[in-house]
Amino acid sequence: MKEVNTDKKYFGKVLLFGEHNVLYGGHGFALPLPQFFGKWAYDTKKSALPETLHDYLEEQKFLGATFLSEFFRHQHQNGLCFESNIKSGYGTGSSGAISAAIYDTFFSKEIVKLEETKQNLATVERFFQGTSSGIDPTVIYLNNAVSISEEHTQVEENHHYKKLNSPFYLLDSQQKRSTLQMIDLFRKAISYDKGAQLLKQLIDHSNQCIKLITKDLDQATFDYHMKSISEIQLTLASELIPQHIKKYWSHGLEHDQYYMKLCGAGGGGYFLLYGAKNIGLHQIPQQLLVSIG
Repeated sequence: MKEVNTDKKYFGKVLLFGEHNVLYGGHGFALPLPQFFGKWAYDTKKSALPETLHDYLEEQKFLGATFLSEFFRHQHQNGLCFESNIKSGYGTGSSGAISAAIYDTFFSKEIVKLEETKQNLATVERFFQGTSSGIDPTVIYLNNAVSISEEHTQVEENHHYKKLNSPFYLLDSQQKRSTLQMIDLFRKAISYDKGAQLLKQLIDHSNQCIKLITKDLDQATFDYHMKSISEIQLTLASELIPQHIKKYWSHGLEHDQYYMKLCGAGGGGYFLLYGAKNIGLHQIPQQLLVSIG
């Protein structure tokens, strides 16, 4: 019986646009995050895959794909484990990476439809976190940028991210977050008239950024929408931003040097920062910043 490929890396992911918005009709845009990754390893001294995972996968229904049950059992008995430097609870795809690796390694696939692949990956990821849209493991499995809407998911091979005047940065809040709690807080924030109006504006600005980054990039227009997103989220999603992050957020806006936004659910983990080539970043500890190249 063949062995598992222990050289292949499953990179993390970052949702540049679409946090919370996709739940209310907005679009999303996600990229692979090569700074972080996981890969298979054999080590009987480390924690192997959860014993209940095999039974869970056998009980599920998959579209055009077959779970290789005996191959999985054999590898599990040999001490197969998943080594990863993707932080849990940070919004960069820790459960998505292992889900993508499992689907890539322990399934035979007869389908090519992206939506069905996403559904299958969501089924795998639900074992690890109870609920899943399938977006995270899909980006990681395909190792490609993906745009998301209610109607469909689309691979964006010719996006313009690299053409932006400044890179995005991940800003480490140094604390984990509860995604479900943040979703509940956001839902409460938009339950009022003002919150609902701000949500509509936020979705529009976010959708415009996605259009610019995937279709025809205009730098000045992109920067305008980024600043608007930052301003709206600071008001609308105030409870989702830790106090020590708010000071950096406000500084960037007040001095028009860089703009911050949520990275995923908010509340903790990473936040996104977009600015002009390090200008204004001197007052943020450099060890907390990771450039998304």
